[in-house]
Amino acid sequence: METQTTVQTVTQTTGALTDELPVDQHSLGKSALLHLLPGVFILAAYLILHPVMAHFGLPALCALLLAVLVAAIPSQLGHLLYQGYRRNGRLSLTGIVVFRQRLPLWRYLLFVPLGIIWSFGWYGLLSPTSTWLMHHAFGWLPGWFLRTDLATTDHTVLVVTLAALLILNGIVAPVVEEMYFRGYLLPRLSRYGKAAPWINLALFTVYHLWQPWLYPTILVALTSLVFPVWWLRNIRLGIIIHCALNLIGGLGTAALLLGQHS
Repeated sequence: METQTTVQTVTQTTGALTDELPVDQHSLGKSALLHLLPGVFILAAYLILHPVMAHFGLPALCALLLAVLVAAIPSQLGHLLYQGYRRNGRLSLTGIVVFRQRLPLWRYLLFVPLGIIWSFGWYGLLSPTSTWLMHHAFGWLPGWFLRTDLATTDHTVLVVTLAALLILNGIVAPVVEEMYFRGYLLPRLSRYGKAAPWINLALFTVYHLWQPWLYPTILVALTSLVFPVWWLRNIRLGIIIHCALNLIGGLGTAALLLGQHS
């Protein structure tokens, strides 16, 4: 599973846009490992932290958000910075996080709303499938794990947890994930041609080990993150769409729960 010693040039032309970036190519085994290890770390941290949070009367979501802080972000951003230091001799992401092709404003105005509508549409359509899988395929899991429970009677705990949800899950984690999965790992699968985005999407789906009942939904709904970035060589699209999806979902959750506590 060693990184290939040859350097392959990624070339993609979309209209008038051409992006040629020399990046080292990963073997399929190494790419799978780099995609999935952060998910293993997040799941392990979540399982370890939940009893601690429960002991202090804090909801399960606190444990998951803390797992994002101590496992997801360090494992992904840390790897990027380490690779950047090896390549550049300093903490720089130059040549590590690529797909930075400039795009005209109209492409953002087109792809971002379409990506949001596409993703939320599929989340809604596949909600019965996710519910069925939760109860039948993964019903053996503890209830707190399935629901990522946020039940609490303490208004302060609720507000702080929701604020952390919006900051960590709405902004920080999506930015880091897109840099890692789409800006770093996806270009290094370009040796597989048209299969590259599908490999990235499949492995990114499995990476979500803490919510496996959502696998079919993630696989379909999050094509809006992978393919525009691959076609247009622009990770900003993925970052904006990912942040928008998580922020809208988080704001909806916050409005619902705060309304119940008012």
